Amino acid sequence: MADALRHRGPDGEGTFESRDGRIQLGHRRLAILDTTPAGAQPMRLGDRYALVFNGEIYNYIELRQVLEDSGHEFRSRTDTEVLLVALATWGEQALERLDGMFAFAFFDEEEGRLFCARDRFGEKPFFYRETPGDGLIFASEMKAIFAAGVPAEPDPRMLYFYLAYGALNEAAAPDRTFFRDIRSLPPGHLLTVERNGRVRTRRYYDLVSPREPREIEADAAARRIHELLERSVTRRLRSDVPLGSSLSGGIDSTAIVSLIDRLADSDQPLRVFSARFNDPERDEGPWIGKALASVRAEPHETRPTAVDLADTLSHVFFHQEEPFASASILAQWKVMELAGKTGVTVLLDGQGADEIFAGYPPQYRSRLLELYRTDRDLFAVERQAYEARHGRTWPLSFGMRFFADALSPGAVRLCGRVRRSLTTPGYMKVLAPEFAEEHRDAPPPFVTFRTLDDALRHRMTQQGLPALLRYADRNAMAFAREVRLPYLCHELVEFAFSLPAGMKLREGWTKWILRRAVDGLIPREIAWREDKLGYEPPQDDWLADPQIVERTRAGRELLVGAGVLRDAEAGDAWPVLMASELFAFADKFAESAE
Repeated sequence: MADALRHRGPDGEGTFESRDGRIQLGHRRLAILDTTPAGAQPMRLGDRYALVFNGEIYNYIELRQVLEDSGHEFRSRTDTEVLLVALATWGEQALERLDGMFAFAFFDEEEGRLFCARDRFGEKPFFYRETPGDGLIFASEMKAIFAAGVPAEPDPRMLYFYLAYGALNEAAAPDRTFFRDIRSLPPGHLLTVERNGRVRTRRYYDLVSPREPREIEADAAARRIHELLERSVTRRLRSDVPLGSSLSGGIDSTAIVSLIDRLADSDQPLRVFSARFNDPERDEGPWIGKALASVRAEPHETRPTAVDLADTLSHVFFHQEEPFASASILAQWKVMELAGKTGVTVLLDGQGADEIFAGYPPQYRSRLLELYRTDRDLFAVERQAYEARHGRTWPLSFGMRFFADALSPGAVRLCGRVRRSLTTPGYMKVLAPEFAEEHRDAPPPFVTFRTLDDALRHRMTQQGLPALLRYADRNAMAFAREVRLPYLCHELVEFAFSLPAGMKLREGWTKWILRRAVDGLIPREIAWREDKLGYEPPQDDWLADPQIVERTRAGRELLVGAGVLRDAEAGDAWPVLMASELFAFADKFAESAE
């Protein structure tokens, strides 16, 4: 199992076995804080406690001071030892004190109890399989579980959700994976195994908004966001290995790079990494240039192509282990590869800001529907501003008015089920009849929202951010790199969710309050950009590449043979590629097991 995760931790390995032989822990180390042997894992505290840990505790210096003031002594400069002592001292309550990304397993030899947990938003992964008689087996990636002899069998139900609705597992079922009987511990959850073998999971953190939005002036809110973001970046700069940042030229990443430039204790320019595209409509080069002109930075760039997609698709899937939404993942993959080649181990990234501050224009739908119900005058003002700024009309159809005025989300889902019973969904024309009928009772994994706050919470916790965090972790760890996300400091997230919706979407602007917070920190023309691209490649052009076309054809044949697709002409190219890669990935482990 440890060998299967060598790519995540090339700097060392270790194992632990309990005195009664019932617990075994293994670890692969990526050395970032205190790279000496003092930081090796599994880490022990006396003869009682043992810990394996993946991630970073960013406020470990502050926690260490609290623990030292209580009489504890430390033998290393690692956050691992701070976490170990914190868990031994405070137990499960230690989770409330952590600012970090983590998945860990903490064993108490005296109590015979295993305590595992995953960070609040799911930056670090935790997969497990519970089998009567065989106990519990868990790992950071599923390939380690397969390496232990667990069968890698694709879950047909999850495959159906994906091919019928385009839903990834995070949207369809947060704790399920695309493989039978293998679960993902959801973000903000802990798992315990008692001496009698009983396994229990429960939520320890939930992202909730106050019943009434915080009463605060916009200037004060912007200042507080700046303060929290600055503190978050400061903590995430703690590293004993080379550090850099990704840069897309957008608001979020430019703010992170600008803060690093101000805060980093180094005379050397920050190494930044960007993905560019040869298609001018997709390329962010001009914006990247504007951002770089405002800081001391050493730029590095990569230009992914259709050839890169053809050459690396299976390799990327091997590390992702499950389908991903689009080819945009390749841009991040190439950025991490480039960071590895230049010797930068830790990268700060702007992921998360769009989810907490409402950075996607379609989120205006939830905001406008909410205003239509609660404030018709402001609705008219915001609708007009949105249409003027984005150059498109926002039609208020009878159906939208009916939804806004009368229907609850549950009633909307009921109407959807009635409609499906009376019509033939499009996917029924794509999927093999037996396969489609077997799973047609499964409700579509779509959720309706009556407020912007509900839409943002869903995107943070289910459909949106969890998938993006999975992409970032696997892409980075494939090259033994670490990604740190300052916007996901829970204090910043909770403050953002306490603000009224009108501070996030206002006057046609997305992320209005964040723009106010970073105006002056970053170039004004970036702070008030109206377009949004991100790492969006020319996917349609790439899918027309002859190598990709041939792989798609072969994928359709494979899925027809597996009883999934109706015929060799069915299915859009990208879902076909993903489903066929899923079967190929499973076959690799079936061969190794034999």
